[in-house]
Amino acid sequence: MSRLEKSTRSLRNEFVVRKLLELATFFLFEIGGLVREFCACGGTHYTRESRVPTRTYLNVGPWPLSPLMTSALRLMSYLLLASRSPRRRQLLEEVGFTVRVEAADIEEHSAEADPVAIAMDLAKQKGAATVARFPALAKEALFTLAADTVVWTDDGQVLGKPVDREDARRTLSRLLGTTHQVTTGFAIFGADATPIALGEQTAAVTMSSLSASALEAYIDTDEPWDKAGAYGVQGLAGAFVSRIEGSWHTVVGLPVHEVLRVALSNGLLVHMPWESLR
Repeated sequence: MSRLEKSTRSLRNEFVVRKLLELATFFLFEIGGLVREFCACGGTHYTRESRVPTRTYLNVGPWPLSPLMTSALRLMSYLLLASRSPRRRQLLEEVGFTVRVEAADIEEHSAEADPVAIAMDLAKQKGAATVARFPALAKEALFTLAADTVVWTDDGQVLGKPVDREDARRTLSRLLGTTHQVTTGFAIFGADATPIALGEQTAAVTMSSLSASALEAYIDTDEPWDKAGAYGVQGLAGAFVSRIEGSWHTVVGLPVHEVLRVALSNGLLVHMPWESLR
C-alpha cells in the first residue's frame, strides 16, 4: 500500500470515528442524567478541564482524554445563558450552541457613571448572581454567559427600558432624527462567580425621523417594552434605523463574534459551535 493510500485511509478512519463519536454523544446528551456515570471511573467523576488555551484535556479518573474525545464530550454540554432575552438565546442557537436559560433576578443598578462601564458591570453582576444561584448547572456548562445592553446619547445620557407609554414616547422622540450609541457588555464565567473574561462592543445607530402618527402607531405595537431605548432593531424599528456603524448583533443584544473570539482565546471552546452540527 502506498504512503498516499495509507494517509487517505487514516483520514477516512478518523472521519468515521469522529462521526460515530458525535452520534454517540448526541444520544448521551438526550439522556443527560447518564453523562456523569459515562464519565466516571472507579467512582471518580471527571473533573473540569484546565483552562489552557493551547491544549485542553478532560480527565476521566487519572487518565487525560485526547483532544478528539474532549471535543466529543463537549458536544454533550450546553451554554448557560444568564439572560431571559429571547433575542440573545436565538443568536446563540443560530451559531450552533445548545442553550440553557437560567437567570437570577438582580436589582439592575450600577455605581459606574460611564455607559460602557455600566454595561460591563451589570453583565458581571447578572452572571455572578446566576452562577451563585445555580452552581451545579454552571459546573456542567461549557461556560456561563451574561450580557447587558445600554443605549446612550452622545452626551452620556443612558436611556433605559420605558416604564410606560409616555416614557417610551419621550425616549424615542429623543432618538429619532439623531445618532446614538448602543453598548452591549458581556461576562463569561466558569464554575465560580469570578468572571473569566469581560468584553463589550459599541455601535452607532442613526434613526430617521417619524411623523407623530407613525410614532404613536409604533408604540401601539408593544415592541418598545422591555427594550433599552424603547426599540428593537430586529423588529419594526429596523424600518426607521437608517444606518448602523458597528455590529448589528451588538444592537440586538449580543456581539456574537466577540463572544466567540473571547471564548476560543480562553480555551472555553475547542472549535466553532457550528462545527458540531456537520
